[in-house]
Amino acid sequence: MNRCLFARTPRRLWRGALAALMLLAGCARPETGPPVIKLATWFGTDEARQMQGIIDRINKRHHDFRVTLVTIPGGDYLTKIDTMMAGRVAPDLFLLSQEYIPSYASIGAIEDLDARIRHDKAIDLPDYYPAALQTASWHGHLYGLPITMMPVVLYYNKRLFDAAHEPYPTRDWDWARFREAAIRLTKRDAAGRYTQWGFVQADWPPLPIWIWQNGGHVMNAAGTQPTFGDPATVQALQFVQDLVVRDRVSPRASTVQQMGLDELFKSGRVAMFF
Repeated sequence: MNRCLFARTPRRLWRGALAALMLLAGCARPETGPPVIKLATWFGTDEARQMQGIIDRINKRHHDFRVTLVTIPGGDYLTKIDTMMAGRVAPDLFLLSQEYIPSYASIGAIEDLDARIRHDKAIDLPDYYPAALQTASWHGHLYGLPITMMPVVLYYNKRLFDAAHEPYPTRDWDWARFREAAIRLTKRDAAGRYTQWGFVQADWPPLPIWIWQNGGHVMNAAGTQPTFGDPATVQALQFVQDLVVRDRVSPRASTVQQMGLDELFKSGRVAMFF
């Protein structure tokens, strides 16, 4: 999965953002002092602390602008960003997952920074993997720069596996074996209330993860048409639906929203977590 840093466009403030370069013309200008650049992230406590350290070093080195961190944790990050845009109090820079770039760029909500990025001597594009840069592009133009690109892996709670006498996951697991373990690791009390779930599927992991792993695609090679009729894609989506609706190995969306996706795993209520 890839994450990019964007900044809001000064032309359309009602939705979206802009890119990794700091366009000072779009920043808030206080009555006195340098312009303030607001950077919004979805970081949790530890990540926000690390980012604040980076920002402190930037602010110490530069005196013609100042960066402030806006932390918006939780699953409604984009909703809050859009609401801030509508209220004209949007951050100048913010994180955006690559799957949202086409929709934001197509309505002019994020700025085309291709020329600025390519002519900035401080940015060495060959340092980036081509696939990473492609995720920040739309119609051949760069709208941001990737800041993270990482694989998605499966974490599991050894204590819950041991209590259920369930063997730990191995490299040769397939979907059928995963499903069997998730079902056995889902527990209820005497009243029928769920006390533990084998897996959690909410807004994370994204559905394309399952589709791609099954050899399917969300869009055609040209990126112009959805391919949800592809048998591999249908099979993947059906598998996830069966996990959640039929097998009920995942907590309800309301439970995830109330308790938090990460906290469900850390507190031992969920056995497996992507």
